[in-house]
Amino acid sequence: MFSTNFFVLLFFIAIVGSVQSQNGEFGFFEKLHDLDKSLSPKQREEVREIGTNSSATKQEIIDNLKEFFHGIGGDLEKKFNAAAEMYRLKIAEISKKIKENQSTFNDEKAKEIFEKAGKIHQNMNITFAEEQKQIKSILETAPSEVKRKLEHIFWHSSSQHHKAILSN
Repeated sequence: MFSTNFFVLLFFIAIVGSVQSQNGEFGFFEKLHDLDKSLSPKQREEVREIGTNSSATKQEIIDNLKEFFHGIGGDLEKKFNAAAEMYRLKIAEISKKIKENQSTFNDEKAKEIFEKAGKIHQNMNITFAEEQKQIKSILETAPSEVKRKLEHIFWHSSSQHHKAILSN
């Protein structure tokens, strides 16, 4: 249920098609799609190889992508940096929502689960597979209400983009 290859998944979803934001703003998916359109086939393949390296930590993937786009420079680097900044802001938003929802529970176990999920998600020194495994592990003992809230926090906004892509 939880696929935490967030950044890589978002990148590949963006490649599939252009997504119009519901509020008309030029959002994250649009930035990624624009970036992808600007890459040569060889560059696109190199980006995919970096992004799908299952042994790389989340931070290594981001650092390698930054290095790759820095090597290209110019407009492509600017487009990547803009998308990376939007990703950073999304991570901050998710972290904030976790903290907000954590305080709504009276149950200490539920609060602990939210805290653990937040720490796992913020840990950039693990692979996406390790993140997925760790979150899945803590959710196995979580009450269904906690599972629903966490799923909503992590995937609500991206699911709207998934639907928009499929409808285009």
